[in-house]
Amino acid sequence: MILFDELGPKDEPLGIDNILKNCQWDYDYGYRQLKVKIGRSGKMYPHDKGLAKDIEVVRAIHEAFKGKGVDILVDANDAYSYQDTLDFLTGVGDTPIFWVEEPFEENCKVL
Repeated sequence: MILFDELGPKDEPLGIDNILKNCQWDYDYGYRQLKVKIGRSGKMYPHDKGLAKDIEVVRAIHEAFKGKGVDILVDANDAYSYQDTLDFLTGVGDTPIFWVEEPFEENCKVL
C-alpha cells in the first residue's frame, strides 16, 4: 500500500522520491501490484494541486517500474467527484491502471 508518502514535516516534505523508495521496497519483497492511495484534493493540497499530485505520483510510479511486470491499482476512498475521476484518468494518459477503487460515492436510485 502506497499512501501519501511524499508528505512529511511541513517544513521538510519527503517528495516523490520517498514514494518510489517505498514502491521499490514492496517490489524487492515480491509484490507485483502496487495499490496507490489517491485523493489528495482538498485534504492535503488545494483541489487542483492535489489532483495534479495524484497524477504525477501515478505517472512517476509507472515510469519507474515500466517493463517490470508491476500493476498499478488506485484507491481514492470516495474522495473524488465524477469529474475528478475523469480528469484523473485523462491526466494519467496511457499509464495502465489495473484497478480503480472507490473513486467517488455511489448514489444509486432504484427505478
